[in-house]
Amino acid sequence: MVCYRMRLLSAVCHMSGFDPIHCLTGNVALSSASTTSGGSTRSTAPAFSRTCAGFRAPARTDTTAGRYPTAVKLYMTFQDDGGTNHYFVGSGTLIGPLHVITAGHCVYDHANYSAGYGWATAITVVPAYDDPAWPFGGARAVSLHSWTAWTVNGLLDHDLGVINLDRPVGALSGWRGFGYDNAFDFFTTPTWTHNGYPASAPYDGLHMYTQTGDFDGGDYASGAWTGNEVFFNRQSYGGQSGSGAVKNDAVYAVLSNGNSVLTNDVRIPSDKFIQIQQLIDTHTPDTADLVPLNCQA
Repeated sequence: MVCYRMRLLSAVCHMSGFDPIHCLTGNVALSSASTTSGGSTRSTAPAFSRTCAGFRAPARTDTTAGRYPTAVKLYMTFQDDGGTNHYFVGSGTLIGPLHVITAGHCVYDHANYSAGYGWATAITVVPAYDDPAWPFGGARAVSLHSWTAWTVNGLLDHDLGVINLDRPVGALSGWRGFGYDNAFDFFTTPTWTHNGYPASAPYDGLHMYTQTGDFDGGDYASGAWTGNEVFFNRQSYGGQSGSGAVKNDAVYAVLSNGNSVLTNDVRIPSDKFIQIQQLIDTHTPDTADLVPLNCQA
């Protein structure tokens, strides 16, 4: 299987002034928590949706109409043992003013699937990016979060990550809810939307693209989940890693890996749903947080 993060051959122009040394204050690998049944969502943000039947090839998104401002482009920096920086791009979804959900391999590079660079040393998040426009500006990662089943064991069933940002850019763009659902047919019935930034040929990563439809199958047998992956029968492309699978205005899974004929998403199970809730609550200030967001000189 191929993970759909896209390597850049050199630093891109949008990285100017970006200081990877001081960007991150801490990274956390979470262990599993207890599982609950049923389904739940957490949604407190403006919602944007569009539906049509069948998963289709990525189609360019009309961002000028204000669609999908919660989808983000990621610029990621990883550093090898020799101190050389390696640059990648990916996708994600704002699930709060300060938080983005994405693929685990967009925040932690595991040796099972790549060079084993470990935690990213810097990530820039740009909501609704459409070259050359940054309609809401950008935000930097201050901490990265994933699960030990990914960071230690490299299990694709746990290829999920959360980015904590230095400024609440989601207060400008809005954000999605996120949730879990234990019913398998929830994933195989319409309608789902992926928004992301494919960057490998024939795409260039400069514009947002949209896919809609439903999943064709997943890790489910004899009435029980055997893993966390759900799949659809279409190839995805480098740069789409981390794109959120959205239904009913909430993210329930994240695009992770695949091959030339199918794409696997990793669903949010109930234990991770609870942990993400707790993580967001931990980063939410108890008093008014006065941060300049949209200033003009």
